[in-house]
Amino acid sequence: MILRALYDYYHRRGETVAQGWGSERITFVILIERDGTLVGMMDTRKDDKTPKSFVVVKSNGRTSAPLPNILWDNAEYVLGLSKDMIKALHHAADAATPCPVETDAKVACKHRLFVEKVNELAGKYPGNESFRAVALFYDRQQHKSLPEDPLWKELARKPTVNLSFQVRGHDEIVAQDADLQDYVACMSHRRDGDGDLPVCLVTGRKALPAEVTSSTPIYQSKATAKLVAFQVNSGYDSYGNRQGLNAPISREAESAYTNALKHLLDRRSGNNFIVGNRTFVFWASSDDEASRSTESAVRFTFTFDDGGDGPQDDPDRGTSLVEKLLKSVYDGRTAYLDTDRFYMLGLAPNSARIAVVYWQELPLKQLAGSMLVHLDDMEIIRPHYDRVRPYKGLGQMLKSIALNGKQENIPPRLPESVISAMLDRRRPYPDTLYQACLRRIRATGEVGVTRAGILKAYINRKNRITNNNKQNLSIMLDRNNKDIGYLCGRLFAVLERCQSLSGGDTLRERYMSSASSTPAMVFPTLLNLSVHHVEKLNERMKITMEREKGEIIDMFPGGCFPAHLDLMGQGRFFVGYYQQRCSFFTSKKSAAGDAAPGTPADDSPDRELQH
Repeated sequence: MILRALYDYYHRRGETVAQGWGSERITFVILIERDGTLVGMMDTRKDDKTPKSFVVVKSNGRTSAPLPNILWDNAEYVLGLSKDMIKALHHAADAATPCPVETDAKVACKHRLFVEKVNELAGKYPGNESFRAVALFYDRQQHKSLPEDPLWKELARKPTVNLSFQVRGHDEIVAQDADLQDYVACMSHRRDGDGDLPVCLVTGRKALPAEVTSSTPIYQSKATAKLVAFQVNSGYDSYGNRQGLNAPISREAESAYTNALKHLLDRRSGNNFIVGNRTFVFWASSDDEASRSTESAVRFTFTFDDGGDGPQDDPDRGTSLVEKLLKSVYDGRTAYLDTDRFYMLGLAPNSARIAVVYWQELPLKQLAGSMLVHLDDMEIIRPHYDRVRPYKGLGQMLKSIALNGKQENIPPRLPESVISAMLDRRRPYPDTLYQACLRRIRATGEVGVTRAGILKAYINRKNRITNNNKQNLSIMLDRNNKDIGYLCGRLFAVLERCQSLSGGDTLRERYMSSASSTPAMVFPTLLNLSVHHVEKLNERMKITMEREKGEIIDMFPGGCFPAHLDLMGQGRFFVGYYQQRCSFFTSKKSAAGDAAPGTPADDSPDRELQH
C-alpha cells in the first residue's frame, strides 16, 4: 500500500523523469575547460544553504561493495579522498610544515572505479566533448590542484557532499548530458522475452525488476539508507531468487516511488516534518481544492514549530484558518470525490535502512472530522496576557512535555501515538503523553495553556470512548463541576491567590505536587495559612476571596478532603487550578466573548461521535 500510494503520487504530480533518472542534491560543481584544465569549484547552495537538486542518473543503490555513480558522487569517488583526508589536506595547507596525507586503499579503489566509468563513457561516445573533458581532467591529474581552490575549506566542513563537473560554455552539468539517456537505456536492455519477466508487486505488470533500490536518506540516517532493502544470504533467498528478484518491483515503479519520496522529504516541499528522530511525510491522493485545503491544514497543525507566520498580536489566526479549511471539507462545502484519500507515513533511521514506524490511510472527510475533534478537545481558556503561539498542534504539545522543551527529549514512539489520536477520533490519546504532562507540571510547577489543553483532551476523549459517565471538563471555569479533584485544584488556586495578594511567596513550589496527590495531608495546613494571608488584604478583596473559598469548600462531599487522588483526579486537579487562575485575570465581558468560539456546533463531528 505504501509503495503504491507513493507511485500514484509521483504520476499525479506530473513532473516525471525518465526511468533510471532521479533528483539528487549536488553541493559543489567542478568547472573545467574543454581540454580538462581546472577552472575552479562552484557552490550550488543559496541563501538557505540548501544544495541545488539536479536530475541525474539516479544513485545505483550500492551496498558495501564499491560502485560509482555516473559522473557525480561524493569526494571518495570523485577525488579519491576520504573525509579525514580532506580535513588533513585543509589543515596541512595552513600549517607551516605540512605533513603528508596517508592514502586509503578502499578509497583508492572507489576512485579508480569512478575514473574507469568516465573513461568508458569517453570511449563509447568519442564525439562527446563533455565526457572527453572529464577524462582529460583525470589524465592530467587536475583534481590534485583542488586543495588550492578558495572553496576547499567549505568542502572540508562538509566532506561527504556530492560533486559533479561542468564544462565552461555549457549550461548543464556533465551528469545531465543527453548521451547518458542512451547509455542508461543500454544498461537496462535485457534479451529475455516477456514471458520470463516477473510480475511487479506495485503495478501488477510484467517488467524488468530492480535488483537493488535507490537510497532515500532521512534525518539522522546514513546517506545510503533505503525505504526498501533486500537481504542476501540471510534465509530470504527463496527458490534461488536473490535480492530484488525475491520480491520483484519493476525498475519503473522503483524509480517512481523513490523520486516521489525524495520530493516529499525535500524541506521545500512543505509535506514533511521532523519530531525527535522521526520523519513524517504526508500527501493527498488527488490535486483538487479539498485535498489542497486538507494538506494546508495538516501542514500547519503538524509542523513542529506550528507555523509562526501569523502576527504576534493574533496568535489564533492560524488555528482559525485551519478550522475553517477543515469544516469546509467536512461539511462538503468544498467538493471532493469519495475516492480521495489522505496518507501519513512515519519513518525512523534504523542502521543502514529506514524503518516504517507509522502508516495511516483514510478518507478526506474522516481526516477532517477527526482533526476538528482534536482541535475541540484541546480548546481551553487562555488568559488575556498569554500571547503564545497556537497550542493545539503536535509541535507545541510534544515540546511542552519534553525536558527543557527539546526534541531530543521527547519519549520514543510517542509522536506516532499522538498522531494516531489526532487522525482518528476513536483512539484515545496515549497514556504516555498524559503521564509525561503530569510529571513536567510537578517538576516545573507550571501548568500553562498547552499542558492544560493536553490534560483536558486526554480526560474528555477517555470519557467518550469508555462511556464512564464522568463529567467532561469544559473550556472555561466550570463552577458546577463537583469532581473532587477539580475542586481541589480550584481551591489551591484560590489559596495561592490569597498568598500572592498578601505579598507572600507562591505556594506552588512547596505544596502543589503533594496537594495534587494527597489533599487531606496538605489542605488543612494551607487553610490555616490562608487565614493570615486574608487578614492582610483590603476589605473588598477579603470578601471576594472568602466567598470564593466558601463556595468551593461547600461543594466537597461531607466537607472532607480525599486521602489521595488517582492519575485522572490529578489531571482534573491541574485543569481546575489552571482555569481558576485564568478566571482571576479574565473579565466577565471577555469571558463571555471567548466562550462562543469554543462551543461545539450542533453539526460538529464531536457531537456526531457522541450520538
